[in-house]
Amino acid sequence: MPHVILSHHDDDDDYMMMMMMMMMMMMMVVVVVATTTLMMETTTMMMVMIVMMTTMMLLLLLAAADDDDDDDDDDDDDDDDDDDDDDKYLSHDHDHSADFYKSIVKFLL
Repeated sequence: MPHVILSHHDDDDDYMMMMMMMMMMMMMVVVVVATTTLMMETTTMMMVMIVMMTTMMLLLLLAAADDDDDDDDDDDDDDDDDDDDDDKYLSHDHDHSADFYKSIVKFLL
């Protein structure tokens, strides 16, 4: 039974991730409409477009990483020890992705 509860928690995390992505999409639409209606300068428009593209790329990378992690959890549902090992691997992958995102931010700055 605890494993069923954990999988349900993962589904809730996926739902929250989808809600976050939907909120980001709505914010980007609002920003595009506001910038086009206010006729802002080209430099500010380029900055807004660059920020939007980078945020979308990071969200897509995070979504792909979450899908891979969910597949790994589904494959090893039988043994509890394997789940503990998967948690270690997932935390390591998360740290690596965080370093990757930090390198992207440093490159942009």
